[in-house]
Amino acid sequence: FNGYTILQLINTFYPWRAVSSNTLHNLTRPWIYVTHLGAELSVLGMLSNFLWLYLFGFIIQDLKGKNSVWPLFVIAGVACALMVAICVAINPATLQSGFYYGMRAALLAVAVAACLFRPTYKVFQMFNGGFSVWILGVIFLLLSLTKGQLDIANIVAMLTAIAIGYMYNNVLEKSFDN
Repeated sequence: FNGYTILQLINTFYPWRAVSSNTLHNLTRPWIYVTHLGAELSVLGMLSNFLWLYLFGFIIQDLKGKNSVWPLFVIAGVACALMVAICVAINPATLQSGFYYGMRAALLAVAVAACLFRPTYKVFQMFNGGFSVWILGVIFLLLSLTKGQLDIANIVAMLTAIAIGYMYNNVLEKSFDN
């Protein structure tokens, strides 16, 4: 990015990839409801997101079979972005940071789905027999709450993700091709 500051990067590239606090922006760029998932300001943030996705996604894939993780992740990401856009349409001040981006909420849906399907599933078994996945889910939730700005739109997105993760085991699973 040759000398761009973070502020210049946000002002130049994020309007094309992230959900904004401007309703007209959100209506005229429908691709942002998917591309916001890949918009992250730091390389380490993106790497940690993919590690969390791999960890919780591996659990779902191990328990439910292939083709279960990506549909859940994308459905949750799009639904969370739509909920943020609805919050912004009602009151633009609900998104205080100006842009909604990243995959934190979609990851939360995958984590909730993994934790609710088999909460006693053991991870990291090489360390004294491992520990239950729900503990890892609580750790992820606490880390998610500390990352970024928690305004009304982000809280609505996280609640939407929790609801989709919960519905995955009962409603959405029947829609996936296992």
